Amino acid sequence: PVNFFGVPRFAKPPRIDGALAEWERVPTILLRGREMLVRSPAEYQGAADLAGVLRLAWDADALYLAVTVTDDVFLQEHTGFETWKGDCLQFAFDLDPGKEAGRTGNLLADAGARHRACEVDLALTRQGPEAYRTLSWDPERFPVRLLRPDELPLAVVRSDGSLHYEAAIRWRTLGLTRPPRAGDRFGIALTINDMDQAGQLDPAAL
Repeated sequence: PVNFFGVPRFAKPPRIDGALAEWERVPTILLRGREMLVRSPAEYQGAADLAGVLRLAWDADALYLAVTVTDDVFLQEHTGFETWKGDCLQFAFDLDPGKEAGRTGNLLADAGARHRACEVDLALTRQGPEAYRTLSWDPERFPVRLLRPDELPLAVVRSDGSLHYEAAIRWRTLGLTRPPRAGDRFGIALTINDMDQAGQLDPAAL
């Protein structure tokens, strides 16, 4: 399925602090219910166990992300590449949606034809908020590693059974050499991962 939704342009960039007051007028996408579950159905106990409200906005500098997660148990024991195994967001971005990526056997030609796609995990760890690039279309220029705050400013705030994520995903961090223009198309995917106990095999994911 393909969904299209309103992503407004901010006249003024939001302050990345996890407060989300500047997001009140931005359209929301609700993530909840077993029909949206993509992993570990046996671990999912309904909206009180895990649900989310997603908002997106943009300007010439970044794609802005705000997510409020309802979660009855917060569990994130990992850092770095393995934060996906705990409570976190997994965010994937494709600069070339619909592009045919053929396999010709010519490694150089195939490398040039592949999608400009990446994945970043956003998590609140024992070391604080972390943004870790776990998948890259160009590992030399955009290596798999922890992203610096100037590359992807991130705030994650816990309050009353909720986590509030707020991030500025710089266009240059995704691989764009210029801001988006009218008519540009992008592919976006996001999951909310949820661990409720340390012995759980895999996190549930909406």
